[in-house]
Amino acid sequence: MRWALINSAHFNTYLIQAFYWAAGKLYIYWQGEEGPDGYADPDRENYLRLCHAAGVRPVEEVDACGEG
Repeated sequence: MRWALINSAHFNTYLIQAFYWAAGKLYIYWQGEEGPDGYADPDRENYLRLCHAAGVRPVEEVDACGEG
């Protein structure tokens, strides 16, 4: 398991299907859930921490082909 610290809670990244950041919030789609949960993240700190824990680059660092 890989864990990420988000707003003082530890999240298991293996249970995340997808996530994104928009308008000051981090949105996470969990396995088995239909809609995303939103978490306050005005400075994108949690988003960047989750990207690192999941082993992916933040969206702005990826080019149009999906490669950085």
